[in-house]
Amino acid sequence: MSVLGVYRVGYGSNKMDAVLLVDELNELVLPIFIGEAEAFSIQAALEGIKPERPLTHDLLTNILSELDVELEKVTIDGLIKDVFTATLHLREGERRLRIDARPSDSIALALRTGSEIYADRSLLEHMVPRSSIKLPDKDEEEGKGFIPP
Repeated sequence: MSVLGVYRVGYGSNKMDAVLLVDELNELVLPIFIGEAEAFSIQAALEGIKPERPLTHDLLTNILSELDVELEKVTIDGLIKDVFTATLHLREGERRLRIDARPSDSIALALRTGSEIYADRSLLEHMVPRSSIKLPDKDEEEGKGFIPP
């Protein structure tokens, strides 16, 4: 999967941030609602913005690098009580580690490290056709994205 973008979605004052993951064929989108700080962090990584001081995800990336630990991939694993779960797949030499994580943090780290993002096939039922999503034009004001119910 790749990150299509981060969008503010909803109507009126009832808006939330969502990261949209798109499949390799660019046909199906998995929307994941995330917090505002995580949305900012993911958007910063997408735009290549390097803050003067490291944000949390930059710090974690720096720690992994200094410890010579590679983030091989992240997986969006499923839903538990309407909450997405994810796993960081790390490698330190021959040692392999799997760390439970939030999808938003996993995506932010994957973007910073160039790691692959995968979604479990069980999430297909939560994906929507890309053609059914109206995304804002690049010229439009930020925050006009819409995901149909």
